[in-house]
Amino acid sequence: MPTTTAYTREDLRLYLDYLEKEMTIMGVLSAFCALAPGLTIKELLQIHGASAANVVDIWTNGRLFIVAATFLILAAAGFFYGQRSTLAWFYGQISLAFIDPKMTGRSVEDWLRDADSWATWNRYKRSFLYLTLGAIGYSLALAGTAFTVTSTRVQVWFGVYISTAVIAVLIEAQVERIYKSYRYEESPLSFERLIAIRMKPGSEVRGPSFWGRK
Repeated sequence: MPTTTAYTREDLRLYLDYLEKEMTIMGVLSAFCALAPGLTIKELLQIHGASAANVVDIWTNGRLFIVAATFLILAAAGFFYGQRSTLAWFYGQISLAFIDPKMTGRSVEDWLRDADSWATWNRYKRSFLYLTLGAIGYSLALAGTAFTVTSTRVQVWFGVYISTAVIAVLIEAQVERIYKSYRYEESPLSFERLIAIRMKPGSEVRGPSFWGRK
């Protein structure tokens, strides 16, 4: 049964202001990622010229990296926006719980604890990973068009790039599992947990239904 909060409006305002700033940052990063593919292609055309021959050359040498990097960065834009939506949801639940804990079924303290847990910020970390991988892809596309590179070498570069990206995404997925299962611990990451196929029984604590638990 939720109890009346002991926090004052000024106490909560400090954390809500923090969430509001983070929401603004997430919105800016999401917009940046949405615009980045177009800006990058524009930069490539400015470097090599926008003639039909140069466009064909850029597409021939860099299309694999351009397509993969564009997908990754647009995915990052979606994850940044998803993180913003998550923070906005917590902002609303904390505010409602302060007015009347019965409206959310949980106390302000519970909401603050979940809002500040590792699991809440998973999309944030994932977004930066995808953004980084996308930036690397565009850099390789630029290198492929700036220098004379054979198609065989481009395919080798692309194979290494995709393999690295897949490994990084799989590691990130495991890290997110750890953060969800041990979300309230001070330092949840460890090598043993990173290589574990299954989380320790009972380690996945209960959270709000927003995370798929009841």
